[in-house]
Amino acid sequence: MKKNISFILHCIFMFILIVWFLTAVSAMVNLAPNDWNAEIFLVSWFVVLFLYKKWFKKGISKTLKIFKKIGDKFDEDMDTISRLF
Repeated sequence: MKKNISFILHCIFMFILIVWFLTAVSAMVNLAPNDWNAEIFLVSWFVVLFLYKKWFKKGISKTLKIFKKIGDKFDEDMDTISRLF
């Protein structure tokens, strides 16, 4: 289950990065009419990709563990409340 969620999040994020990259490249060659500064847009793409590889990919399993702990604690609290009434 954890690997499936991680893979789905990875695919969604990579799709966003691909669309972002194509938009930046098309803006550089004036295929997309926009007012963005394409060079800054492209550099920010590389920065986000670097940060994703460094932090998000390693941190997704930790994030999922935290959510699991919160869910388990919530279940315990709900069981305690239901026993009181």
